[in-house]
Amino acid sequence: MLQPAPASPALNSFDEFTRLDEVVLGRAEHYDAHHTDTSWRLFFYDNVAPVLGRHTSPTGEELLPIPAQLVDELNEDIASLADALTGCGVKVLRPAAPGKDVDIRSPHWDARATPPLNVRDQTIILGNTIVETAPHVRARIFENDLLKPAFYRYYQEGANWVSMPRPALARGSLDTSYFTSQDLDVSRAMDGESAGAIEGLGLEMVFDGAQCMRLGRDVLVNVANHSHELALRWLRDNLPGLRFHRLNAMADNHIDSVLVPLRPGLMLLRSPDYREVPAQGHAVLGRDLRPRHRRQQLPRLQRPRLRHPHRQPVHGHQPAVHRREHRRRQLPLPGADRGPGAPRIHRRPRPPPPPAPVRRRLPLLHPRHRPPWRTRGLPQLTPAPPPPRPRTRQYAPTSGDP
Repeated sequence: MLQPAPASPALNSFDEFTRLDEVVLGRAEHYDAHHTDTSWRLFFYDNVAPVLGRHTSPTGEELLPIPAQLVDELNEDIASLADALTGCGVKVLRPAAPGKDVDIRSPHWDARATPPLNVRDQTIILGNTIVETAPHVRARIFENDLLKPAFYRYYQEGANWVSMPRPALARGSLDTSYFTSQDLDVSRAMDGESAGAIEGLGLEMVFDGAQCMRLGRDVLVNVANHSHELALRWLRDNLPGLRFHRLNAMADNHIDSVLVPLRPGLMLLRSPDYREVPAQGHAVLGRDLRPRHRRQQLPRLQRPRLRHPHRQPVHGHQPAVHRREHRRRQLPLPGADRGPGAPRIHRRPRPPPPPAPVRRRLPLLHPRHRPPWRTRGLPQLTPAPPPPRPRTRQYAPTSGDP
């Protein structure tokens, strides 16, 4: 009896480049301000470092207003993207809409909540598992609550659902080693810290889903500090069916705008400065994606070839012009005495050139006696008839003749 085919899983996503069937698209309602606390300034340090300290409101609240025109245009662009995806046959899901501006508070800090706009930050789908990550920014600590209607639907249909430990994001728990290792002063970003501290907490696990690049069962993970190292360990412990490969600080956090795999064997990089990234992950894609370096960049280390006791050894990693110089001029060892009593450099005499080939002339033959390949293309000559023989008169013998 034939068995029915197993139903396809409700959640099945392993990469960034195969056919898209269903997607969750964020929304930006009530996105009118950013809470620019220490966690936000450190997360966007590369962007806000030149203007730190200029946008603090006079009332003491650390809110950076966003113009309403930008928010309206953003919502219009998101709606157009949803229509385009729907027109391509993709099912588009949306998070729940925030009802109003929400101020959130923990025992250690308070912040203005942000809407679920960048949903790929706090969540990543690895196969049939929903992974909620540990946010960097305090204002986004409850952002995934607006995605839980979709998560519960997937969970009821058979998907897995796990979450990283929720960070406290207290004072002193954010790692700044990525910036200090580059001799960057982040003291201005730490000024005005109002969050409370937790004794003995130390550095916490903080991580975004956009720090991962999925390539089937292989996942590239950007690790820029100790907090990310803790997250990489958690991923390996809780998802043993996948292979996680570490990328060493190719960015401070997100890498989805740095490298984009287009298909197996082809990767798009934002800049040539990131060429070492495919070299680290070329075995992951199954093909060699390392760039073609020149010989000077990748020297070949091998034993020197000694051409003569009084000549300099020629190495394979020396430039080609030096090898030609040794081959042609046969330079001696550096510092060798080249005076009258010094050993001479003996050059091997070149062999004499071979003698020129002698062309033999064939005798002229009649076409009838020439071989067929020598008469090809010549007119066919009719041989002359033989000369007539002289006629002799013949007499019949008579009886009187002797």
